[in-house]
Amino acid sequence: AAALRPEREAWLIPPFGFETMGLTPADLKWVTARARPMSRATHEEPLPGPVPGHPHLPATYIRFGASPFFADAANTALRRGARVLTIEDAAHLAPITDHERLCAALGRTSWA
Repeated sequence: AAALRPEREAWLIPPFGFETMGLTPADLKWVTARARPMSRATHEEPLPGPVPGHPHLPATYIRFGASPFFADAANTALRRGARVLTIEDAAHLAPITDHERLCAALGRTSWA
């Protein structure tokens, strides 16, 4: 979308190619039909750091071991005090491809 109207939508980036993300043909069709452009800021703006004078909120980062491009984000989360749970051999689209193990990891996460 941004390439079609760069003067109005340069803040958007098109969806990624999902063909290399380990999806079954049916899941690939489902994801591709629903994919929309996303904000460029999701890839360019760093997460804010802790706010001095405010209590540190507990956080959990769930890392999918088959997506090595998020290792830096997991390390940043760990340095900031988050608990990091890794689901080995699960990829970036684990909510679709590996939802049972993801739900099990979320079940181990305390939200209180």
